Amino acid sequence: MARRLILAPVLIPLMTGLLKAVGLGTGMHNVEVASWLFAFLNLFIFTLAIWWSASLLHRAEIVRSGAEADLQKAYTELERRVSERTAELSRAVTTMQESEARARLVLDTALDAVITMDSRGMVTSWNRQAEQTFGWSRQEIIGQSLASTIIPPRYREAHERGLKHFLATQEGPVLNKRIEITALHRSGREFPLELAITPIRLGDFFIFSAFVRDISERKRAEEAVRRTEDLYRRAITAANAVPYLSDYATSSYAFIGEGIQPLTGYSASEMTPQLWEELSRETIMRGEAKGLSAAEAVHRARSGQIKRWQSDCVITTRDGQRRWVADSSKCSDTTADASASRRSDPVASPRASRARTNTSVMLR
Repeated sequence: MARRLILAPVLIPLMTGLLKAVGLGTGMHNVEVASWLFAFLNLFIFTLAIWWSASLLHRAEIVRSGAEADLQKAYTELERRVSERTAELSRAVTTMQESEARARLVLDTALDAVITMDSRGMVTSWNRQAEQTFGWSRQEIIGQSLASTIIPPRYREAHERGLKHFLATQEGPVLNKRIEITALHRSGREFPLELAITPIRLGDFFIFSAFVRDISERKRAEEAVRRTEDLYRRAITAANAVPYLSDYATSSYAFIGEGIQPLTGYSASEMTPQLWEELSRETIMRGEAKGLSAAEAVHRARSGQIKRWQSDCVITTRDGQRRWVADSSKCSDTTADASASRRSDPVASPRASRARTNTSVMLR
């Protein structure tokens, strides 16, 4: 606005002076009137220009004040939104941190070792159970190659080859299933473990989550069971005993030892409970079943009234020989349900030169 008034002090006197000169030249008025008119016009035009400029300035001030008010309102609204967004982000960060802390707590208290690896084969996560299982602390193992730390040397090439194959095809024979492999402890000893690997896609990249369980104790227990079973079989063989599993619900033998053939002359595939009853000529019950018939003893065992019994019976073999057989049975529930089946584990010893042993009899 001030720029518009810069030429006013020049133009206004020039115009009024021109009017004065024209008036004097034409004789319209004398010098005194011309001077008065010149002064009046200058004052009037200057006053009008100043009023017009003031009006424009006033309107501009109103617009500026409104703009400042709108700007202040927008700034206040922006501050409010920024404050709310900051609070939301703060809550989100806090929630994420709490979630990460919970996830870390869950992983650290897991009974299985939990390991994550990136697509380069580097360890990115390692829980406490993994520390105990492999002997490496989290600080030591993070960023290290999984293959060079916990995989035995003879398997490392296959591991790296399998990783490259998966990244190229998204397929892997050991993924998404439980397998048993051998791992390497920090001390250098190898031990068996159960492993389940799951690939997880994050954008354009993959990470691999592994749940690992040391099964050394289980393997030792399985070996102990195997040895015990082997010793038991040897003992049964040395004692000329015949183990069997009888299911009274189906009136069949679920299992019967091959020693039944030299004992009775009938093969294991031929022998049935019905045939055994036909071969039995005389049965004497002892123990808790003393004085009972064989059928009554079985009935009471099925109802849980008796737990143990022994019996002596005379059988007629296929070739017509008569042979004494001793039978000792122990009954126990096979389920928590009182109405469920019961199982007997009898052990028979021979009278004369042969024997029959019930290792597990099912009563229903």
